[in-house]
Amino acid sequence: MRHRNERKNAEDAQCFKWTVARYLHPDIKDPQLITKKLEKQAKSLNFDGIKFPASLKAINKFEKNNPGIAVSVLG
Repeated sequence: MRHRNERKNAEDAQCFKWTVARYLHPDIKDPQLITKKLEKQAKSLNFDGIKFPASLKAINKFEKNNPGIAVSVLG
């Protein structure tokens, strides 16, 4: 069984995934939570070939995997 902190660390490493999924599927109540519903919504996106935590180079890969979705990064 995974310890709660291990699950939290794994979720944090995938923050790019959760951010994109949440943006596409807004949730007014507790938008910061990674729910079963958000996990299901994230599965509708193609993250093939992307290692987490995601690098800036991974964004191009994500956009190619998911036509019609563009990600802007401000720094």
